[in-house]
Amino acid sequence: MIEDYFNINIKRLLYFAGAIIMAASVTTLLYWFLYGFDTWKNSMNTASDLMLAAAPGG
Repeated sequence: MIEDYFNINIKRLLYFAGAIIMAASVTTLLYWFLYGFDTWKNSMNTASDLMLAAAPGG
């Protein structure tokens, strides 16, 4: 049903999603290995603060 609606092949979509997830996982693990978990955690907190600051206040 979704295949017909969006005119996509589900198997290819799942491969693509899997590749994106694997790339993010490998990148995160390499960052942890090189810089440590605490640095990553601080970077994620800073990124979160920046996203909140950029959000429109409503």
